[in-house]
Amino acid sequence: AETETEVALLKIWQEVLGIADLSITDDFFDVGGHSLLATRVIMKINEQFNTELLFSALFEYATIEKLAGVIDKILAEEQFTTPQFDNLVEGSL
Repeated sequence: AETETEVALLKIWQEVLGIADLSITDDFFDVGGHSLLATRVIMKINEQFNTELLFSALFEYATIEKLAGVIDKILAEEQFTTPQFDNLVEGSL
């Protein structure tokens, strides 16, 4: 993991999946993730980053690397509208 976001996501995935040896390029569902665990991951992400990512975000961005990129963009632009990510955040039209 290279960024703070990737490190934080890696810790969340390791905790929820119970797997210590994960890479930021591992697909959540290929390493044993399923819908119940995805819900727990999204809840933990929203809690840690103070975001409102939807459950579907993990399906669309199923690696730590991709998900971290989206989270970083959302956080960097949170004072602006981010229409390209509106479908991933609660309360969007």
